[in-house]
Amino acid sequence: MMKPASIKSGLMLLSLALAGCSTAGSGTSANAPPAAGTVVAQGDMPGVCQNAAAAKYNAPLENISTEDPVTRSFGLLIQGSVDTGTNTFGFDCRFSSSGAFLGLITQ
Repeated sequence: MMKPASIKSGLMLLSLALAGCSTAGSGTSANAPPAAGTVVAQGDMPGVCQNAAAAKYNAPLENISTEDPVTRSFGLLIQGSVDTGTNTFGFDCRFSSSGAFLGLITQ
């Protein structure tokens, strides 16, 4: 027979596991943006930018749009916008010429 403490512990773990499953497909990115200075392949830059915007604005990825990377003096710039449901915000993601993520800048 299981002890009440074991049952309670098991139920808490099950609750946490189910909570994680219910948010996994919510549309908000589960991937945190990389730390500033992390080198990113050019093909991955739009996704990194979208993840950074999702984290900043607490918005689902489907509400975030980005343009193609544009070459600037510092490296590459990706412009985007996010629709929070009540407002639309513009932002820039910047990457160095070596592909290092420099950060997201709000407009």
